[in-house]
Amino acid sequence: MRLGAWSGLLHWHVWLWAVVVLAAALIAGLVAHAIIFWILARLARKPGRVLEASLNRHARRPSKWLLPVVAMLLALPAAPMTPLVRGGFEHLFSLALIAGGAWCILLAVAVFSDLVAARYRVDVADNLHARR
Repeated sequence: MRLGAWSGLLHWHVWLWAVVVLAAALIAGLVAHAIIFWILARLARKPGRVLEASLNRHARRPSKWLLPVVAMLLALPAAPMTPLVRGGFEHLFSLALIAGGAWCILLAVAVFSDLVAARYRVDVADNLHARR
């Protein structure tokens, strides 16, 4: 019996290998997130580290899903898939990256706001410079 292009879809070990590759990339992205934010949290504990503290506070949530998406997008060529399935995953991951890019723009605005608020404090006695 000849199935043509669909014959690759019937081999369970091919699909299992694709799932293993993408799951390993997902785990690698989550581990990278944990390491990056562990280091960032340690740096943010030091006094005067406004940038690190702001990044730790604002970037933790978006990067928790953005780093695994990037890792899976990079691992996608190693996963044995038909071109149709690979194209669907690439499209899905590209949409997630666009959403992540928009979230990063909002993140940059929040971090910049924290930096300006730390530079020009209005809660001190002599706040004429900050108010100006």
